[in-house]
Amino acid sequence: KVSKLKEWRDNPKWTAKVAAKQLGVAKGALMGWKKALWHLLDDPAALEALGDAFRKKGAGKKKRLKPYDVAPQLLAYKTSPLQSNSLDCGVYMLHYMHKVARFISEKRPDSVAEKMKSLTSGSFNVTKAGRSRSALLEALQKDKVAVTVIE
Repeated sequence: KVSKLKEWRDNPKWTAKVAAKQLGVAKGALMGWKKALWHLLDDPAALEALGDAFRKKGAGKKKRLKPYDVAPQLLAYKTSPLQSNSLDCGVYMLHYMHKVARFISEKRPDSVAEKMKSLTSGSFNVTKAGRSRSALLEALQKDKVAVTVIE
């Protein structure tokens, strides 16, 4: 920091913006250093006395971490089916998978383990499952007609 401030001082024609660019630091950081250290640049004893008083590299404001690869976890929930028939099992599964996926994309949580109970319960009942099943079958029938098989 001190060496960069001295270089700026040795180039009096540099504006703060130019100095920041030339020295490869953020303008705000450079101005903070100037405010704190400029008057001490010619006093080696004072600079030495400061020692580690200023934060070290990487100790500044917390920044959002970049995403990294994580091995996926398999969470198994053993529960009894919510429906009385075997037809809607897939419909329930699709409904709750969509609900969980939407929650993840909107909230971006670190984990959904604590929220699984609330995400997998609610007002999705047999009537709604039947309507969803009918809508899915209708969509599949439309897609089936739209598919062209090339031999």
